[in-house]
Amino acid sequence: MFALWRLQPLPRRQRHQRQNRPLAFGGFPVYDEALKIIKADSEVLKVEIREVQASLEAAKKVPEPDTEAIKEIEEKLQYLEIQSEINFPEVQWKCANGMVDLSKAVDRHIIEKRWRKEGALDLLMERIHQMHVVPDVLPDLHPSFDLRVTFPEHRDKNNTPEADVKPKCGFVEPGVYLLPEQPPKLYKDVFHTDERLYTLIIVDLDVPDEAINSYQTFIHWLQ
Repeated sequence: MFALWRLQPLPRRQRHQRQNRPLAFGGFPVYDEALKIIKADSEVLKVEIREVQASLEAAKKVPEPDTEAIKEIEEKLQYLEIQSEINFPEVQWKCANGMVDLSKAVDRHIIEKRWRKEGALDLLMERIHQMHVVPDVLPDLHPSFDLRVTFPEHRDKNNTPEADVKPKCGFVEPGVYLLPEQPPKLYKDVFHTDERLYTLIIVDLDVPDEAINSYQTFIHWLQ
């Protein structure tokens, strides 16, 4: 059975912090000067952000709004919001240590960039092609958000954890049998703020079909 999601040991927000916090202002003169430059650049961009916001409000108030023009202004506004915050060490540190605020454009941008550039998406696409999901099930596939699934570890009757101890969740090796008491947990990171609907499917690509002496695709679950 193959599910169209990426398995990952732990959701980002539950990982332990592994990096030191950024240096505080006043520790090193050169570092302080760099922070001053970053802050000054951010202030300039925030002035431009206010101007673009005013233009966006004006564009929406006309009797017949130009949807294409509004979209371009919104994209420019998001770009400026990202650029006004992305160079601050504190912003980068928080995103690297699981303190992500998905209501902020800069945080969404940082985690999406890491998902696309640091190997997670590449690994997902590699498995999709290795297991012939593309093109056997779908002619093509372009993931647009990060969906992760974890399973709690199985413990037999002689190794039952205490009631107040939560079982560890993690990656399950292909071929390992899962039991009913091991329900999966799903974690997702979406990189947009507008409302969208998604369909979750669990599909088996290789169900034996004796009638044709071959294999068929079977949908186990759809929601």
